[in-house]
Amino acid sequence: MSFFGDHTVFVRRRKFLPLLVALLLLLPPSASSAEEGPDAAWQETVNAWSQLPCLSPDEFEFGRQVLRGLSYPSMRIVRGFSPLPGMNFAQAQDFFSLLIRHQYSFEQALTFETWCGLPGANAVLARQALELVARLDYQRCRTMAALAGVEGITARLTLETMPLILRLDEANLRAAQPALALPGLRPESALDTLGLIALLRDNQAWAAETLAQLPGLDSRRYLTALPIMRQLRQDDAWNYKKLCELPKLSPDESWFWLLGYFANPLPVQQDSYHKLSEERRRTLLAAYHAAGYQIIWKINDLHAVTDRFGQEYSQHQLSRMGAKGVVGLFDRLSPRTKSRFGSEFQQGGGSIPVLRRATAADRVQVSQDLTTANMYALLSQGSELYDSSFRDILVPIFHERLKNEYRGDLLALLRHVDPANARVSDFIVSLAQKGKLTALLPQDPSRQRQVLELVLGSAFENEQSLLLFSATFMPLLEALQPEIRSLLIARMSDLGRAPSSVFARQILLILQFYLHEYPELLSSGDQQRIGALLREQGSIDLSRYLVTPFASWKADGRLSSLSIFHPDDDGGSSFVSNANTLMAGGYRPRLSRAYTDDDTGTAARRQAEELVSAVARQPGGNLGRLFNAMLNNHFQIDFVKELGGLTISHTVAVYHDEEEQRRLLLEFLEGGHEMFAQRGHSYWRGEQLIDPIEQLIKQGRANGDSFRKQRRFLSLGSCGGIKVYTKLHQLFQGQADILATIGTGLANINDPYNRTFFEVIATSSGDSSWKHVAAKSAAIFGKGYGRDYLQPGSLPAILHKLLDEERPATQ
Repeated sequence: MSFFGDHTVFVRRRKFLPLLVALLLLLPPSASSAEEGPDAAWQETVNAWSQLPCLSPDEFEFGRQVLRGLSYPSMRIVRGFSPLPGMNFAQAQDFFSLLIRHQYSFEQALTFETWCGLPGANAVLARQALELVARLDYQRCRTMAALAGVEGITARLTLETMPLILRLDEANLRAAQPALALPGLRPESALDTLGLIALLRDNQAWAAETLAQLPGLDSRRYLTALPIMRQLRQDDAWNYKKLCELPKLSPDESWFWLLGYFANPLPVQQDSYHKLSEERRRTLLAAYHAAGYQIIWKINDLHAVTDRFGQEYSQHQLSRMGAKGVVGLFDRLSPRTKSRFGSEFQQGGGSIPVLRRATAADRVQVSQDLTTANMYALLSQGSELYDSSFRDILVPIFHERLKNEYRGDLLALLRHVDPANARVSDFIVSLAQKGKLTALLPQDPSRQRQVLELVLGSAFENEQSLLLFSATFMPLLEALQPEIRSLLIARMSDLGRAPSSVFARQILLILQFYLHEYPELLSSGDQQRIGALLREQGSIDLSRYLVTPFASWKADGRLSSLSIFHPDDDGGSSFVSNANTLMAGGYRPRLSRAYTDDDTGTAARRQAEELVSAVARQPGGNLGRLFNAMLNNHFQIDFVKELGGLTISHTVAVYHDEEEQRRLLLEFLEGGHEMFAQRGHSYWRGEQLIDPIEQLIKQGRANGDSFRKQRRFLSLGSCGGIKVYTKLHQLFQGQADILATIGTGLANINDPYNRTFFEVIATSSGDSSWKHVAAKSAAIFGKGYGRDYLQPGSLPAILHKLLDEERPATQ
């Protein structure tokens, strides 16, 4: 311990002590000073402090007292700089002042401590390093630690590299961390690697991270791959990332896919796919499927001008952005689209109408920039695609590819693109659900039969797959030739004769349902076959699955619903349409008594009531004003009518945020309300309904009793699929009847149905069946507009209830 230094030197140093003492008084007490006596961390830091050369007793004691006021991360930093060459008391005082001015995180402290252990670290360089480390966040600290782990790296070299690391985006930082840990990396190649990673954009960098984590990859091949990855299109880079995540992929195979496939232009990729072995086609298709969700998001989000979360910008929001903001949105589009619309956009001074047209065109362009196999993988995930993305964008492009590449032979495409039949059933079911199977299905009976064989292997796999298949049964029957239709009925009849099981009962129910409800789809031979099966196995009483809870609903003298509209242009127009429908039916608006927050101030309530009165007198433009006021001031409106001795109340609300939505749904669950209507696009269903209910359950504010105490009705006015239908059925623990569409939701169905629904209940006696409700609302679904809607008495609804009966009570 160097207690005895030159007394003259100590006198010169004493003039710095008052400043340090004053600063020390400003420090909050550290965790270690909360207890009497030293703790291990403080003692270890004191031991490191004692290693400063030429340290006098007074200086040593002063340091001990300063250390008592430092946080644990700051003490780790003191341990790092104390033993460095060239460090003395005067420099240590400067370091202390930095520690007092900046609260270093634990990661920053570890990063600095690691740097201090590198060859060439000294007091002068440490002062620069400590200032730079204060600017490092968690990912940058991890990247610095990875750089410091390169064999032979020096303190000066890492210090010179810090400014580059400070400029990197998160994806690039994440790529650098495993890259710098690759075997065989030397300081020079480490700097080259970092420099090349810095040039990567978005998905290119994410792909580089995954490649660096591939077992067996060396630094030489990785460094060679980086310039190639920089040339990849964003979608190709994402697909390559997902391919590198597949199990058992070797470095040689990853190199083949990068250089021999993804680095090529789209036409070459398209041609190369035909030359791949079956095994490699299986691998690529698996990667396309795994990567699909991001490309699906991109195509979906281009349905309108949206933010990075897919939220649609209204005309008002776009107008307020100014030219700079609109140009920024235009710059996000794909290069081809920007080239196509660039001149017109510039001449229009950043025109919003041009931006809208360019966005719509980019949705098509992004889809055209996919290989046929990639498109097939996306279409097999039909429930994730917006209906417009599926029907209006991908299917027409895919149909053209089918005609041009496979002469319109769907069976040939399926066998070539998907040799393992991994996605065939999902693909066919998606087409059937969206009403596009007829356009692509071969008309030749023998080819239809082969396609059907591919489908049935997955469709009849288990109870859940059969449930999904049931929603597409009618469009499939309509698309099949009569002899193939009879083949399907015969196959199902055989399965219905299997030993007693849930699956066999599902089969029986499907066949019985179509025999009774849609006999025109069945030949006389098919009807006789089903009739014989039912006589043999016994028919199922379908009436008990059509019972309604209406009598219990009417017991309190009221019927109430909650409708949620999204705060965008589409939500505003749906709101106005719905309000006009209700007011035309004799409903009158009022400030909601059940849902408007009690914390709403008197002045705000008065303003809301004045606006509601204006709407009642003259809807016109006042409905648009009301929508905006509800959005900005967070109040809700009831549309009320007396009918059949009941008070019918339709509450309307505009989505605001997660907390407000949880409040509204908690009132819906606990307040005895009967109907929830989610209006607008399917992509808002998560935040408007599913997410807040799951959060309420997680928080313990809703439980099983919240759902079991009352059966409810869900009206899903948005596009969607049978998987979401099942998700909501399970979320409400089987205690909800659902109106849903597996195609396009239409306001001219949703508005009148939601109004008529309660009116049918109010004017009917007892618990009328869902069949009665369907008959009363049949005119709404006329002219074929309602084919995509699943009403509560539909086959999927009945099958869900059948499965609920078979589940153990614990579920």
